Amino acid sequence: MKSSVINKAQSLRIITVKVNGMELKDFYHRALHKVQSSLSVKGFRKGRAPEDLVVKEVGEKTLEAEALDILLSDTYFLALKEHDLRPIAHPEIDLKVVPQTGFSQIKNEDEAVVVYEAKVSVMPEVSVKNIDRIKAKRVPATAPTEDEINKVIDHLRRQKALFKEVERPAQLSDWVDIGYEGSIDHVKKDQLANKNHPLILGENSLIPGFEAEVVGLNKGESKTFTITFPTDYHAQDVAGKKAEFTVIIHEVKEVVLPEFDATFTKDFGYDEPTKMTEAITKNLAQEKIEEAEQQLQSEVLGQLEKQLVADIPEAMYDEENRRMLTDLQQKVESQGLKWADYLTSVKHSEEQILKDLRPQAEKNVRLGLALGAIVKENKLPIKDEKKLAYEALDWLVKKATGESK
Repeated sequence: MKSSVINKAQSLRIITVKVNGMELKDFYHRALHKVQSSLSVKGFRKGRAPEDLVVKEVGEKTLEAEALDILLSDTYFLALKEHDLRPIAHPEIDLKVVPQTGFSQIKNEDEAVVVYEAKVSVMPEVSVKNIDRIKAKRVPATAPTEDEINKVIDHLRRQKALFKEVERPAQLSDWVDIGYEGSIDHVKKDQLANKNHPLILGENSLIPGFEAEVVGLNKGESKTFTITFPTDYHAQDVAGKKAEFTVIIHEVKEVVLPEFDATFTKDFGYDEPTKMTEAITKNLAQEKIEEAEQQLQSEVLGQLEKQLVADIPEAMYDEENRRMLTDLQQKVESQGLKWADYLTSVKHSEEQILKDLRPQAEKNVRLGLALGAIVKENKLPIKDEKKLAYEALDWLVKKATGESK
């Protein structure tokens, strides 16, 4: 067997393999013995039929096809080993030369040969240039403010809120159940319609300006108004466009919040408000420390990505893209939702979700390769291979901030 490799862009390799006639004949006999061992022929025990009867029973062409399968599998992996290639996907095999004469009749090396090309994407060569240029400054986390603490308390109070029926127009802080439908250029849009949508007025969970139009309406009343979507709205098909909405209020309830006193805090395991406030403050402080660390890591990773040198094959991006989609599907289904129902609710196809996930998938691949290169180039002692990226990032952050000196 002889093989050669041509390097193409995006870490694509074209491997050309040539198998001579006598090797091909050996593969034919391997195929014959493989079929013979599992074949039952009348008058003989299983696997004991003579070779000529096996050939007659299954046919010469079937044995030659089996021989080619064995040949392709064995010689492909030998070629990978010879040229030290690490494939990341299945190869695309293109048979260039296949002998027309019977494989069993081959008498010398040059009488019949098999030549094929295997196109395969391999693990790219990766390096990180100018790693010393990656610099960052650790900024101490700020202490929780009184407003931040009160927001947490208010959120917990809302969890224990009572909802009181009222006979008055809706106002800010009320709970309402509304129905609405919207149109753009006089064409109704399904994604702008909902028969029952509960919300707290003033929390701005809908399009800016929408909730202000609901304030002042009584139960059963409806209203038509026009709103322009923000230019940076997440749904690009309506971003920046003017829409006409008709809304109706089904229910109006006043939200009655409990007092922040000992009776309230005991439901959360605290004897008195001061102890609960202290716990909230401590938790917020820890969150701020973690957020500051994440921001620092993000800054370092952003610089690292610019220093990466690698010719990355599309197959690596595709695989990560699919992995992210699978993770999302499993997360959705773990919450008791059907994947098909989720796609309907977000009004997206799998293809659209894959497209949306693609930029992050490409970033994940680039950063993963870069962090792996850092470990290799700096001979970092990794204790746990599963945590390679975390340990490499920790080392890089300390280096970037000067803490490793």
